[in-house]
Amino acid sequence: MCLFLFIYIITEVKQKNNSAELLYTHYILLFNYHQLFFIFPSLVVASMQPFFLALFALVV
Repeated sequence: MCLFLFIYIITEVKQKNNSAELLYTHYILLFNYHQLFFIFPSLVVASMQPFFLALFALVV
């Protein structure tokens, strides 16, 4: 997914004649996507933690 985004960014920047402003905004977008990819799974794990604790208590 990230590789696809990076390739898309490179091709779009080449089409727009290497606009520095465009490159900057795309890098910010890419950074935000990376943050989403790292934060979202940790949020899912954190929200499911009580469920896993209850399941573990039932098993033990």
